[in-house]
Amino acid sequence: MSDGTSGQGGASGGGDLGGGAPEGSGTGAAVDVLLPFYGDPGLLREAVASVLAQRERAWRLVVVDDGHPDPATAPWLRGLAGQDERVEYHRNERQLGAGGNYRRCVELARAPLAVVMGADDVMLPGYLSRVRDLHARTAAAVVQPGVVVVDGAGDRVRPAADRVKGLLAPRGRRPLAVAGEELATGLLHGNWTYFPSLCWRTDVLRRHGFRPGWEVVQDLALLLDVAASGEPLVLDDEVVFAYRRHGGSDSAVKAVSGSRFDEERRLLDGAAADMAARGWARAARAARWR
Repeated sequence: MSDGTSGQGGASGGGDLGGGAPEGSGTGAAVDVLLPFYGDPGLLREAVASVLAQRERAWRLVVVDDGHPDPATAPWLRGLAGQDERVEYHRNERQLGAGGNYRRCVELARAPLAVVMGADDVMLPGYLSRVRDLHARTAAAVVQPGVVVVDGAGDRVRPAADRVKGLLAPRGRRPLAVAGEELATGLLHGNWTYFPSLCWRTDVLRRHGFRPGWEVVQDLALLLDVAASGEPLVLDDEVVFAYRRHGGSDSAVKAVSGSRFDEERRLLDGAAADMAARGWARAARAARWR
């Protein structure tokens, strides 16, 4: 158990799934669930409960609180850490913001695999066992499992944004490996992934990391870095994760304020130049036309 306090802390196209996630971590955990928190305390409790209910037991949950003012949350998390040695609670000495807290989470990762989970999302009971199995039998840098979308009350929904994601996702028999220019082009047409559901090889997550300067589109920036490296994303269709869409989410608030779109435009402009320099014409066009 831990109650820490922290401050600042390739190839193109799909192909052979290959095989082999790294073994062992020195911590006993196969997967680190990294949970950056600054949001609804009630939804946080649901997210944490969903980790505790996993059929896969070889996990470590690391909650990093970015200074949330709720007086009940920190004592509850400390109590949970005292009851279960797989749970760690860290509270930042000063607020780092979304991007900074994501980077702090990555610094704390130690297991071979890691998930940067949303504090308002829910893992279905088979999530960790499924993504761990996919990593074990493929060469995935990152796994995108099947996802269901829910609203603030937990009811299944299918809004327009998610119907579009379904149309943009790569076609083919699942699990499907996608890499290089094919992966970059698809993401630049529209980000069809659900970032909090992604399970990463920790070495990949550490090597690329979250770029400073991004507070909303850091997920797309990281995925484009992975695409540029040639490392594959493996896409699966077995639904094991519930992604929550609600008006209080960070991305929803920043979409209303306009900051999300400003960041996205800056990222796409930079991606267009980077893809052109790589000779990836289709990806460069996708970035310019989006």
